[in-house]
Amino acid sequence: GNPSNLVDQVIRIEDDVLHIRHLPDFGGWLKPSDSELLLQYLTVPYLRIPLVISFFSDALRLNSLNSPELQDVVDACLFEPGPWQAEYEKKAATVVPSEDRTHPNTPLGLLFNELQVSPHTLVQGILLMLELALEMDVGKFSSQNAVVILYVIRLAVRVEEYMLYVVNHYDWLQSADVTRARSCYQSLVRGLSTDRVDNIEFLRTSQAKIRSLFVEQAFPMLRNWCKQAMHDNAVSSANILHSHLAYLFRNFSAADLTH
Repeated sequence: GNPSNLVDQVIRIEDDVLHIRHLPDFGGWLKPSDSELLLQYLTVPYLRIPLVISFFSDALRLNSLNSPELQDVVDACLFEPGPWQAEYEKKAATVVPSEDRTHPNTPLGLLFNELQVSPHTLVQGILLMLELALEMDVGKFSSQNAVVILYVIRLAVRVEEYMLYVVNHYDWLQSADVTRARSCYQSLVRGLSTDRVDNIEFLRTSQAKIRSLFVEQAFPMLRNWCKQAMHDNAVSSANILHSHLAYLFRNFSAADLTH
């Protein structure tokens, strides 16, 4: 998630990107203007999650996720927690740019913060990426598109897990059993706020849409790919596909399984 790691020179602010002589093209998957834009997005840690997801939810850029390095960039942006907020309360920045870089710190990580405070751009971007990726299916695993499709499925499963945690935690707080803390989402966690009920309902609705895409499109596609791989005795491909089939159901509870 640090742009300095991608160009082997220090990048602290957006203007530093303008002085890079040789922009990375990530194996030819990004043109220079897109590469420059992506690097500029990475200079703002507190905003990079919605910016980067919006960047790759474009139909013309989604195919660039064939690049393992760009996959790592997206994963780092979403799942690196960022600096930890030790204080129970923090003061808002009074000047821009701020002299103190601690104001974007969070107690639970940037992804949880984004889902609670401003989830719309992120979640809608993930939904769009998943829809676009599933439309890329040409009926077989060996195509170049399969790399992007499988990555986006894994990404959506991981984000769905965070969404479910926030929603289930809210539901637990509304229950009568809140006096007994357990583990996972059934516990009192500093930084896991449920003040914005509208955001909770948006997450609940969006998670149902993601789950619908998994069941109605991703699962049949992966199952057909598995059948083809087994028929062709492509054991390595079959192993990859069966692992993705299992991973697709990572966030399903026993009550979610109908057959």
